Amino acid sequence: MRGLQQQRVKIREANVWQIGAGGAGTAISFALMDAGVGRLVVNDIDRGRAAALAGRLNEFWPDKAGAVIPKPEAVDIALNVTPMGLRSTDPLPFDPAQLRRQTVVADVIMKPATTPLLEAAERHGCRIHRGHHMLDQQVELYADFLGLKAAAS
Repeated sequence: MRGLQQQRVKIREANVWQIGAGGAGTAISFALMDAGVGRLVVNDIDRGRAAALAGRLNEFWPDKAGAVIPKPEAVDIALNVTPMGLRSTDPLPFDPAQLRRQTVVADVIMKPATTPLLEAAERHGCRIHRGHHMLDQQVELYADFLGLKAAAS
């Protein structure tokens, strides 16, 4: 969440569409809910996995998560949490041209820095959020957790 917040992406009450319900997707979805999103829709190539994750989220945040593809005009943040984009031949996880231009399109992939998804979103006029923003903030959190900041001071 810190990566999004550092880039001034409004998370609280945002309608988020997350593609990917694996390990990283699970962690990110819980962090999004904890940060106060308005609604989180989780999709995955494995529909059962997406539905199961939405069900677990709703145990803690009732009626805040779903697994049905949202209407594009209702999405504030569209987030790719899949490996799609690591290779230039990968298909896009979704078509950003269907989203409003005000939608923030984020990708957790760090290399390439600008994935084909982010390139397509930028061409459409969406604001983009690169994967390195997440890593930049994680490094500081890891250092804090390991007590390295105090040692360096």
